[in-house]
Amino acid sequence: MSRIPRGRHSVVHVRDTGEDLLSAESLQREIEQNRRSEYRLVSVTAIALVVIGIMIFAHLVWL
Repeated sequence: MSRIPRGRHSVVHVRDTGEDLLSAESLQREIEQNRRSEYRLVSVTAIALVVIGIMIFAHLVWL
């Protein structure tokens, strides 16, 4: 793998071997796992914001 610097970005050249397919499959699995953990993080954040909103609303009503 060689890198050719072009400004702030660099171009990566990958040799076409049999390992490319295996690494592509493992990369796809890793992308799916990251997507699932991202959905989990978003849902936990949304639930936390709703709970905080309910607590603020209840506090304002109680005053």
